[in-house]
Amino acid sequence: MSKHERFFVGDNANFFLPLNGKYRECGYACIHALYDALNGPDTDYRNNLIRQNVIDIFTDSLTELPILDVDGDLDEGKLSGGDLARMMLKRLQECGWVETFRDPSHMVTAYRLTWMGRRFAAALTQDDDEIRIDTQNTRATLAHLKQFVDRQTHQRQLDTDALMMAVKSARGLIVAAGAEKLIAKEGLSVIYRDPKAFEQSAREADRIRASYGVSSRALDGECYLKEEPALKMAPAGVIHWEQSWSCNDPGALTDSYAGLFIGQGGRRVKGDAGTLIQTKSGWSVISGDGPIDAEQVVIALGPLVTHAPGCIRIPHTDGLQTRLSRAFQCAGGHQTPLP
Repeated sequence: MSKHERFFVGDNANFFLPLNGKYRECGYACIHALYDALNGPDTDYRNNLIRQNVIDIFTDSLTELPILDVDGDLDEGKLSGGDLARMMLKRLQECGWVETFRDPSHMVTAYRLTWMGRRFAAALTQDDDEIRIDTQNTRATLAHLKQFVDRQTHQRQLDTDALMMAVKSARGLIVAAGAEKLIAKEGLSVIYRDPKAFEQSAREADRIRASYGVSSRALDGECYLKEEPALKMAPAGVIHWEQSWSCNDPGALTDSYAGLFIGQGGRRVKGDAGTLIQTKSGWSVISGDGPIDAEQVVIALGPLVTHAPGCIRIPHTDGLQTRLSRAFQCAGGHQTPLP
């Protein structure tokens, strides 16, 4: 039998308490309602839930619910309406289902399900015949799609969920391309010389671990020096992101991807990207085999790309920026948010 970490410790010590006792039906209803409010089709992803929002959601969900008589009844007495909603919110927070966080956009305290709470709420709220999908990236995707449609100027930063989805896609490509030998899975260590910067990053790492399950270690300089004796002096601290992957030969990995592309029916030719022009039917570029026409084109700029806050900008390279900028303006193009 494999060894697992204990579940009922720390914040999870009384995790299932809201689903026991005479208020268990109320606990289920509140969890269901909050999960739907945060992930349902009518969710407003531009705004987070404040305390009164959660109380109102719980009050509506608790209407006419039975208070069950069982051994070990709670001693709050018979509650109803807003009092019962507030009691359930307090219990869900104490038992590790709900947490608060600081909403930087509106400078208020907002509420959400914890990482563990989301996992169990998803299982509780889905029917057996319901299609189960991975909704890690739903919130970020919907937010960015809405901004694109509305032509909003405010760019939202892609969150960690989007990065996790990108990692999942990359894993499949690496295996399909037979490039596993190029990948190291020992994690990424970020070294800090400034003690204050290290403390801030350690707190942020704790938040990301609690919210998204991304594992990390915060090491003081002396401890890290024992792991990396080649260092001449101890840093202030190190954050070791344990789930990060690295590639020892990015060029070889790119060649592996190209081989996969060719194996699936693609074609690889050399040409001058500076000759790219827009045509009535799409795009055209001059290659060593002559002109190539296509409806769509992907420009892989690599290290030439320059970053503005939250967007991508095409560098000045032989007039390519001018032509593409005009093309994007004609087509109603959009600056793509980057992590």
